[in-house]
Amino acid sequence: MCVRHVWLDINGRIIEADLVLAIRDSYDPLAFIELQDLACQQAILESELREHRHAADSESRKRFEETTDDSVIAAKTRIRPPAANAIAGEPPAAAEERLRIALKSVFVPTAQVRQIIKQLVGGSIGFSATRYQDSLEYLGLVYNRNFADDFPDASAICLTGLAGSGKSALTQAIARLLQIEEPIAVGGGHDPFLATHCINLSFRTHPTVAASLRKCAYPDEESAPARARLDELTTHARWRAFRDFSVLMFADECQFITHGSTSSAKATSTLLTLLGLNVPLVYVANYSLCHTLKTRPQQDQHRLLSRPIVLQPESAGTEDWLDYLEECKRVAGGWFQVPVPKCEREIFQMTFGLKRIVIDLICLAYRHMRQEGRSSVTIEHLRKAYLTADNLHRSEIEALLAHMVNGIQPRKDLLS
Repeated sequence: MCVRHVWLDINGRIIEADLVLAIRDSYDPLAFIELQDLACQQAILESELREHRHAADSESRKRFEETTDDSVIAAKTRIRPPAANAIAGEPPAAAEERLRIALKSVFVPTAQVRQIIKQLVGGSIGFSATRYQDSLEYLGLVYNRNFADDFPDASAICLTGLAGSGKSALTQAIARLLQIEEPIAVGGGHDPFLATHCINLSFRTHPTVAASLRKCAYPDEESAPARARLDELTTHARWRAFRDFSVLMFADECQFITHGSTSSAKATSTLLTLLGLNVPLVYVANYSLCHTLKTRPQQDQHRLLSRPIVLQPESAGTEDWLDYLEECKRVAGGWFQVPVPKCEREIFQMTFGLKRIVIDLICLAYRHMRQEGRSSVTIEHLRKAYLTADNLHRSEIEALLAHMVNGIQPRKDLLS
């Protein structure tokens, strides 16, 4: 049997044979003991060490292996709220608001949505596999009070599209998909760690970079210090994201970063600060913000605009569009008597396939129904609602349709 030579120094540390050959002549020969019978033990030790080092990586792969499957995506992201039939007996304004909330909660994972989810979640799986290869290194960094690592900066992805296309709902769906309650085992006899794979920020509720960093660093707020410098918040937020196995961060409503201002510097600085937390950043931006960022220097554009994902409106005549309209009809209740298969193209022409405008049109038709003392809404009532002064979307829809059909240039904020 071929037995490998294993050498121990005077402190009992294993020295590889090739290193021994290099230093043997200058090292005190009495400090080495040839232990041929320990060769097998060393092989076992190395195997156990490899197992321990890759415990976190293996655990992470198992957690995510089903999240790119279409059936799993559909099951975990689809939301089917109950029908709102009972609202007929409520005061009109209260009933309309409850109808709006119910319709807004509808989520249908269309083919386009599933493709984007697989792209973003697939990227986060690759990030996780690279970031968490070594559980010993993971534990060492988690318990390092002066947390700092040299892992390459994460990337930024711009999720954009027309207002009302469902960008925020898409990010919430991915958060549901990545919400895995089971803790992660890292081996070595250490207790498992709870994971927060997805970080969700909204600049509508946290309009400054300090407020957003504070939410990342201290999500429960109870342990947050009364005051903290920006660099302290950044360091702690980066440490927490690493400890919690965060693999994706969403920054929604980014137009509020520059609310009331046209400054591109503030938006750029804020997004680059979040990117410094070293978690893949998906920031949700309308076309106006994208145009603003395009005025930045080349290096900023490369970091923030090189990986765009555009969420398109739903297309007329597709199964996904029909599915969404049928779901809205079910949630609205028996008063909504529009035959979807027959009228779906006309509804598209009144909404351009934008979900927010579909909801606004249905709610406007419901308001008119209650005002006129009727008990149902037909396609005729939708047409009338579309043409009324109450419908603020009409000029926008006509501009988008003119661009689609005749190539007429619309407003700048309606084009990517």
